[in-house]
Amino acid sequence: MNAHSQETRDGFLIQYREQVIPVYRYHLIRSGDWQEAQAWTIETFRLARRWFSKIPMAEFKLWLFRIAVSIHSSFRKPPVFSDSFFSPSQDQLAGLAQIAELYESWRKLPQKQQDAMALYLFAALETTEVADVIGWKFETTLERLSYTAARDNNLRLLAADLYPVGYFIDQLEAELRQEQPLPREKWLSWGPGWLWMQYRVGPAFMLLVQISITLILFLLFILGIGAFSGGN
Repeated sequence: MNAHSQETRDGFLIQYREQVIPVYRYHLIRSGDWQEAQAWTIETFRLARRWFSKIPMAEFKLWLFRIAVSIHSSFRKPPVFSDSFFSPSQDQLAGLAQIAELYESWRKLPQKQQDAMALYLFAALETTEVADVIGWKFETTLERLSYTAARDNNLRLLAADLYPVGYFIDQLEAELRQEQPLPREKWLSWGPGWLWMQYRVGPAFMLLVQISITLILFLLFILGIGAFSGGN
């Protein structure tokens, strides 16, 4: 490994250690299940590692959570649970039961409202960061987060008691250290900007964009063949 690659990997692992618990807490309240939360956390960091060199270091935290909200929006089916997942400690079980109840009540809200509340209360993002991740104006974010104002402290205290066990964190870090390519799904080749744009405007609109681009390229191809044939 050359010095640049080593520096890049070390930089990513520093970010991983700082953000793995907030990312897990975000996925926990958005899925309502600790196993799904671990699976989504793994996928978030796999994507982030694959795209790390394309993301400015100063914006890594924002892009990490943009990836997190985007995969929840774009891929309804959670990743396959691993046999190596680690059960939460006994002192977390009551809190996880509360999370399951809260998840059911939040499901009645619009998706981006749920995301904003999860980022603010469980991942502990600042209001400006929530606005950047969701793609809302700051004033809109303030207004929509006012829904949580009366329960901020209780929910933040609940979140503080919930975290993946240390061995899970260590195992995922060991995987992220590996030199060989990580397991690749078809959608892992998409850039982070494209994935986040789909979250912002909706998958139906992005599908329309893809179809339009394909048709334009096809027409250009046909015109190119026609021009070539005419020239001969």
